[in-house]
Amino acid sequence: DDAVRLIRHSGCAGVMIARAAIRAPWLFRQADAAIRLAGLGDASSDVNDRHRWEAARAEPTLHEKILTIRRHIDLCANHLDVRGAAELMRQRISWYGKSMGHVKSLKESIRTAADLESMQAAVDEWIEWAASDPEASTTPMASRGAGPRRDLDPSVS
Repeated sequence: DDAVRLIRHSGCAGVMIARAAIRAPWLFRQADAAIRLAGLGDASSDVNDRHRWEAARAEPTLHEKILTIRRHIDLCANHLDVRGAAELMRQRISWYGKSMGHVKSLKESIRTAADLESMQAAVDEWIEWAASDPEASTTPMASRGAGPRRDLDPSVS
């Protein structure tokens, strides 16, 4: 919404998304969708496109956010050596945690993983859990209120 407001106010051709994207990389998708829905981008009038952009504008579910973390790990592994990728993710996991609510055990499983493979396995366990949990896989994080009732943990039923 800020991107739309800035474009309308200034007539600029684009906006910069800064440090907020570090903890919420889906901001790019959301800003693009908001701009298109406001008729300021390359949005078609096709109803299916409109539904697609409305969905893209929504806050991601917990499951989608965990998938983003997994992708980040994979990208680090592709561009860094194994040790460097694991070290980088140990440092960066707290950024995601700020936009995900109470996921202390997820953050700790990444911080304490012995190696990159263990880290990937821990995140994969969370992905599997979140995909099977109706609330985690369908409810946007912003709609969940101030936060989960308890620390989310796939090992707790």
